[in-house]
Amino acid sequence: MSGRAWSAAGVIGLRRPVLAALLALALLSPAVAQQATYNYEVPSGQFKRVRIINVSEGTVLAVLVKLDGQMDVLVAYGETADRAEQDDKAPAPARPLLRVQAVKQLSFSVRAPLAGQYFVVLDNRKGTEPQAVEVTIAVQRPAAPREPNKEKKEEPRPFPRS
Repeated sequence: MSGRAWSAAGVIGLRRPVLAALLALALLSPAVAQQATYNYEVPSGQFKRVRIINVSEGTVLAVLVKLDGQMDVLVAYGETADRAEQDDKAPAPARPLLRVQAVKQLSFSVRAPLAGQYFVVLDNRKGTEPQAVEVTIAVQRPAAPREPNKEKKEEPRPFPRS
């Protein structure tokens, strides 16, 4: 094995542990931001759900939707969205956290009121054309609450009287 092939193999072998260590550091940091981009083709008269799992209470879900036309976009909490999941004709519950119509591009963020799973629903049931949609979801977990300083603060003393 040549020196060049050995060093390339060494770099490839080291790449995984380094990436795993960086990921572990990112997950352990107080406020973790994770982002993913998905591309979908949503046929007319249909919808797609993007599931976001293990969302902590207080997590900020930031969503960017890019498309050629227009369609409804919803964000729903998992338990109620699961009920809709059983009925393929219902994309989300009657009372989602957010329901808005996207035209060309839409960005928004919501703070998760409860821990659990959430769904971003791309609803093209009213559309007459299929839609190519790019969805970017960034998840910002809340920082761990700081413990109050347990040291007793010294009360300010009044000026001595002369």
